[in-house]
Amino acid sequence: MRHSGHCVSWKELQGWINQAIPNSELEIFEAAIDGGHFTFIEPPETFIETFINRSNFMTQSF
Repeated sequence: MRHSGHCVSWKELQGWINQAIPNSELEIFEAAIDGGHFTFIEPPETFIETFINRSNFMTQSF
């Protein structure tokens, strides 16, 4: 990621981090749909469903 004199958005930064970590997956929970700062609390349903699906995938992969 190059610094070109402008601020990098948090989505760009998260995408860069995702690409830097092997076998990682990026899931963005939009505030208007899935809550705010604490997705696992407000509302937790989407976060829990995503977490369980990813956990099941990870245990089947090994």
